[in-house]
Amino acid sequence: MNATDFKNHITKIRPGDAIASITPQRNFNILAYSYGEAAEMLSKHIGEEGFYKDLAIHPICFLYRHSLELSFKQIVWDGRRLLGEKARVEELCRSHEIQSLWTEIEAIMNAVWPELPFPEAALILREVVAWFHGADPGSLAFRYPFDKKLQGNLTELSHINLSTLVEAMEISTRFLGGVASAVSEYLSAQRNTW
Repeated sequence: MNATDFKNHITKIRPGDAIASITPQRNFNILAYSYGEAAEMLSKHIGEEGFYKDLAIHPICFLYRHSLELSFKQIVWDGRRLLGEKARVEELCRSHEIQSLWTEIEAIMNAVWPELPFPEAALILREVVAWFHGADPGSLAFRYPFDKKLQGNLTELSHINLSTLVEAMEISTRFLGGVASAVSEYLSAQRNTW
């Protein structure tokens, strides 16, 4: 390959090449799912192939964290509209802070389902969010060796139990999928009754 080959072939479909389709997205759900699936596939590959775990933990954590962030943003966006509040996507895209998004999701769940106690999956997710927030509050620590002030990232963290993270993320992802679907359905029903 040379530079001209790349330029001429990056968006061409040729027999025998691996081709991925890009579909413009109008919400966060598909991208959230994609990042989560990529983290899961990489985690599974590590387990099956014995791939060097220390090389993959940063991308895995980033992919999982970003999946949560995008899922949270969709639920907050839909939840605000469901509750009759202002829902501006631009506002949601200004920050990568998942703790405040999760706090808002808890408030949305309490408003939509005031009589229901939080299931264990929500409590697990709360712990996952607290852990990610402590380790990577601005979505930089798993992507860069240092922060914006050139201070080292993840200096308080010596290891991560990947098995625990994967299990917690599976539970969290299923729970979030249910919340996202329910809020979206309620919003759709609300629109159809007006």
